[in-house]
Amino acid sequence: MNEPTLPTKFDPTRTCYAFARRFLISATCVAAVAVSVLLPASVQGQARAATARIQDERNVTMPGTRGAATKTPAIVKAQPTAPASQVVTEAAVSLPATPASRSPELTPANFREVVPVMVELVDQPASLVYAESLKTSVKQAGGSFTAMSKAAQDSAKTVAVSQAKVQVSKLEAAHQAILPKLAAMAHGGNIIFRTKAAYNGISMYATRGQLAELATLPGVKAVHIQNPKFQTAATDIDFLGARSAWVKTTPSYPFGIHGENVKIAIIDSGLDYIHTNFGGPGTPAAYASVSDTGPVPNAYFPSFKVPGGYDFAGDAYTGGNMPVPDSNPLDSTNGHGTACASLIGGLGVASNGSTFVGVYNNTTDIASLRISPGFAPKALLYPLRVFGVSGSTNLVVQAIDYAIDPNGDGNIADHLDVISMSLGANSGYPDDPDDIAASNAAAAGVIVCSAAGNAGDSYYIVSSPSVAS
Repeated sequence: MNEPTLPTKFDPTRTCYAFARRFLISATCVAAVAVSVLLPASVQGQARAATARIQDERNVTMPGTRGAATKTPAIVKAQPTAPASQVVTEAAVSLPATPASRSPELTPANFREVVPVMVELVDQPASLVYAESLKTSVKQAGGSFTAMSKAAQDSAKTVAVSQAKVQVSKLEAAHQAILPKLAAMAHGGNIIFRTKAAYNGISMYATRGQLAELATLPGVKAVHIQNPKFQTAATDIDFLGARSAWVKTTPSYPFGIHGENVKIAIIDSGLDYIHTNFGGPGTPAAYASVSDTGPVPNAYFPSFKVPGGYDFAGDAYTGGNMPVPDSNPLDSTNGHGTACASLIGGLGVASNGSTFVGVYNNTTDIASLRISPGFAPKALLYPLRVFGVSGSTNLVVQAIDYAIDPNGDGNIADHLDVISMSLGANSGYPDDPDDIAASNAAAAGVIVCSAAGNAGDSYYIVSSPSVAS
């Protein structure tokens, strides 16, 4: 297997990366995305029953770290006056507070006094209401969605969308009722983000001493210290056999399967949509005319290849500070998201640096290309940026929420088809909000692919959110 090429800053012309023909991404994530975008819709529907995940040969999915016992989440019960369901969870046993003299950014997360938390509210997110409505309709129709007539399918979706919209309105009212109290308690007075589709929760910074109090607030189900996620890496395209699908013909795909019209959310560091690999001009002048915080639409985004996306983080976000979001998902100097997008759905780059415009089949001379095509070169890419230039992220739930309801209108039926996350935390826990959001997305009909097994060749190293159920 080829060794992964580590990311470097882009060349000033940015017409070609130092990645050459290799790209950073989890092999597990790539394979899962390939299956999801290259198989016919009828087969995809069967896969949408659960999130993509990896299990070891003993069918054990316990998260852990090399050479260490698996961490058990500590649970701090709320005050006796609160309902028993209101608990505070954190990824590890609480440790002493950070001394005031230490820099927060240089202090291990378990020692920090101020931590990012997800305040989980009671009631289901809209994705589960949508999924349960569809499930009820399918059960009434005999148990098979594909066996239902087109009119019956459309009717079931209409009912599910209507119920999900009602739920969104209900959750928004609950959010507004508790927001003043949470904002008053939040460190710095800032709410990081709110979600209602993938997860019913509000993210904020708080001190450890506030966690029990937060759990007693009316409408709060639980309070979770967020488990930061990091980028992961792996291998290249022909090793994983992508071209076998390009020559597989069906009545719906007479010219092979290349991910036609499949919408893929790439939750990562953004995407360099100016690069020729994604249909952009790739010229110095083009790069000089656009910044990653510049207004959109611009001359290169949205495009036929990258029709949507969002930056939830901003360059300065590290996972331990407030994000500065904007509507422009352009990758800056990180490059990881662009590399993942390239392997998933890049168009390919010819030897002269231009966009590859040939056919995708067994005759494609990949060896002659500067950058090979991705697994699904005709898929539509939606970069959802959750990483800054460096550091980790606690914004995954927000990005999954976008993938379930891209325009935020409460209509879950227009969700993206696939979520790709080449990221994770080596030591996860089952009620990690990112894991729950991934499971909810799968229930709503999204194929969720997450990196697993990148922390070393050992048992019980899977990573979160790939351990989602």
